[in-house]
Amino acid sequence: MLNIRVYKFENARMYLNGNPIKFKKKGSIYESELNIEGEFELKIIRKNEFNGKNWFWKVLFFWIIGIMGIFTPRYDKFQYELDYTFKGHIKDNETKYIHITVLPTRAFNVLEKAVNVQTDIENNEQLGLGYIKDETARKRKKRYKVFSILIPFLLIILVVVLLILN
Repeated sequence: MLNIRVYKFENARMYLNGNPIKFKKKGSIYESELNIEGEFELKIIRKNEFNGKNWFWKVLFFWIIGIMGIFTPRYDKFQYELDYTFKGHIKDNETKYIHITVLPTRAFNVLEKAVNVQTDIENNEQLGLGYIKDETARKRKKRYKVFSILIPFLLIILVVVLLILN
């Protein structure tokens, strides 16, 4: 039995042995009880919204719905991704716990750790405690800014030219 408690779980996904974990939300805490025995791998992933598969179509859709970006919510300026892995072992009929705090993206130095873990699992292995700079998301964010500034001006120029020609 593994009890998982996660604090400040913003924009992150968690997997156990490759399968997504379902949580119960209690206030600002997410909890889950899992029946596992033997070796396991717990993974936390936080990707930037500009690093998705269909990022361009999502951004374009919300840009149009938000009336050329005026009412579109601002995208996160934090251009880093998190890929944290916790490996451990639970013996038969043991109950262990893991308390994880995913530290806020703006409240720390990026070079320091991004995940704080408290556990009673001995001989565990933790990989990827820090955020990694995401160059792809940074470039795509820059393209989005240029697009969202140029297109309204081009539309205004087009309307003015059409009015002059009529």
